[in-house]
Amino acid sequence: MWNKFLLIIDFIKNMGWRYVGFRIWHLFQVKTGLFIKKFPAAPAHKSFITLQEWKDAKIPFLIASREDIKLDKNLNVDLEARFRESVNNNITFFNSQQFQLDRETQWSVNPTNGFQYDNSKHWSQIADLSKEAGDIKFIWEKARFSYIYDILRYDYHSGQDQSVYILGEIEDFIDKNPINLGPQYKCSQEISLRILNWTYAIHFYKNSPALTESLFEKIMNSIYWQLHHVRNNIHFSRIAVRNNHAITESLMLYLSGLLFPFIPETKSWSKDGLKWFEQEVDYQIYEDGTFLQYSMNYHRVVVQLLTWGIRLNELNGLRFSDSIYKKAQVSLDFLDACLDEKSGTLPNYGSNDGALFFKFTDLDYRDYTSQLDDLRMALSGTAVLPSESFAWYGMEDPELVTRNQPEMAQFKTGGYYIINEQRSKTFIRCGAYQDRPAQADNLHLDLWIDGENYLWDCGSYKYNTEQKYLDHFMGTKGHNTVTIDGKDQMKKGGRFIWYYWVKRASALLGKPDYYNFEGKINAFRHIGTIEHVRKVLKKPGVHEWTVDDSVTSKSNKKMTQHWNVNPLLIEKVTFVARDEKDNVLTPVIEKKWYSSYYGIKEESIAVSFTTKNSVIHTQISIKP
Repeated sequence: MWNKFLLIIDFIKNMGWRYVGFRIWHLFQVKTGLFIKKFPAAPAHKSFITLQEWKDAKIPFLIASREDIKLDKNLNVDLEARFRESVNNNITFFNSQQFQLDRETQWSVNPTNGFQYDNSKHWSQIADLSKEAGDIKFIWEKARFSYIYDILRYDYHSGQDQSVYILGEIEDFIDKNPINLGPQYKCSQEISLRILNWTYAIHFYKNSPALTESLFEKIMNSIYWQLHHVRNNIHFSRIAVRNNHAITESLMLYLSGLLFPFIPETKSWSKDGLKWFEQEVDYQIYEDGTFLQYSMNYHRVVVQLLTWGIRLNELNGLRFSDSIYKKAQVSLDFLDACLDEKSGTLPNYGSNDGALFFKFTDLDYRDYTSQLDDLRMALSGTAVLPSESFAWYGMEDPELVTRNQPEMAQFKTGGYYIINEQRSKTFIRCGAYQDRPAQADNLHLDLWIDGENYLWDCGSYKYNTEQKYLDHFMGTKGHNTVTIDGKDQMKKGGRFIWYYWVKRASALLGKPDYYNFEGKINAFRHIGTIEHVRKVLKKPGVHEWTVDDSVTSKSNKKMTQHWNVNPLLIEKVTFVARDEKDNVLTPVIEKKWYSSYYGIKEESIAVSFTTKNSVIHTQISIKP
């Protein structure tokens, strides 16, 4: 009982009374049915503007129409193959795995287990987490409509009109998902993305005969009520979630006034959305350009949202406050420093749910180069590489520049330390948590040579899966750092909750002759406060790393040093570990899991060394 009380106190200290009070009020509204009144099912139909009036208004958008895109046509076999799969309803989920969907049930059945949601049930009565239903993200994935960009690109490059298919998909969704009923209204971020993607589609097909007066009115009515939902549920993301969801939804509300000025309510929704969007970006992106979710992929989500916002503002002759442009630029600086130039990818660090909302190129999901350059173009008209995506944002050809990758980069607010050499990248995490952590990964070390990730972060896999996978991917063992008696650095709670956050951390990175990193954290407070110090020493140009891990106040507990190794490269990696008495430690080698794409797990090799002493000294050598 006392331990539970301490956990509650720790939770309140971490999350604050505002959060706790809001969650109680939110639960009360769900249980009493107040949400059913607040978010009405089958609401009255709304009419605002005729199709011709909308066309004549020439509302500024990223593109005016399909006919106005300025891009050389170049249909390739990969795009054509993805198009064929999509129109046959073999949909790529999370940019990785394909599922053949039944057109009759495509919006309501989880393809991983066949569970069918009840689309007559109010969204507030549907559980977020259910063993029977499985991971709800699988029911949301197609319904955000990000898959349409492959089809729009195929349409443009092939000259074969796909308006009947795309607009038919939108109408099918509207017909089978009554407003505020079923799982597709459970998440306001998903609703916001759906509106943005539908908006792109109707501008692209503005001049198509398939966009009829009746269909246009049907779409506008649905968009109105979906915006109404987002506005009336915005404080859940702003208070209870406060991450990229809040940025997405507040941006959608702001853009509602630019994209749908004929809807009377959007004037006030847009005013509020602008205020909240600027507040969220300013809060969530730290001064050094790092992001409060401690996730590379979720940071890219924000990069894409900033690109949309900045471009649409520019097209309307508007500007955000200066802080938005500053935070956008420092975000680029951080992600550029982390990016592996040879592969275009970043460390598989932090939560990775497969999100890439607006995909305008054929590049792999893990390649960040085009999204970073899209934002760079929106900010300064420059890019590191040419990209088709610029035309889809309505931007001209760029001035090409060199990526800014300092030899040593320190981002102390977020807690990242990076060594960029000609052939190798050393990435180290060391930071105190100001905001909710997702994974227990402090002092993780990632190693790259010639575009290959030798020692890696194991990723995320799924948010709703078996406990052993959650423990591995979210816990400390799935990262290249240290556990004490097999325990995580923080105590795991339910779902996305951690107790006893790492609140004290410090680090330095320098180079007198060797690259020299020293980081220190106070962690493992659930088993007694323990200080973990990691020192990393590397000679420039040599693929050898000396890693010293030392802990204090651990009593007789065992310390284990974990290394997660790419199985395709393990023959090129050598570990030699000793304790402080110079005893050679015997490695334990196991097959574990790695996930580069959400929902897919692959083999990873786990190498670990354990001692009852207080120091592990490890020499890592790689022969590429």
